[in-house]
Amino acid sequence: MAVTVLDAANVGASGCEHHGPRRRRPPLVAYLYRIDLAKPVRPMTEAKWAALAKANTARRICPECGRDAGYVIPTSLGMCVPCAYPDEQRAA
Repeated sequence: MAVTVLDAANVGASGCEHHGPRRRRPPLVAYLYRIDLAKPVRPMTEAKWAALAKANTARRICPECGRDAGYVIPTSLGMCVPCAYPDEQRAA
């Protein structure tokens, strides 16, 4: 089974050797794993949940004004929309 199938079944390859890699055109390779050798995925710990929540909160803070934007700051702008387009916000 491919890794995406293992993910859907909530099990992981967990160090198993891959069996029969499928090659299409270079460099695309899909490693296939035996599902009967797969182990259940370990659940996230409280510390990991806390770290994920902290990281997601940090993605909402504008580096220019320091306010919580209420949404994830677009990487294309690098700041909240009012900081990126201050003239358009005043006109509205």
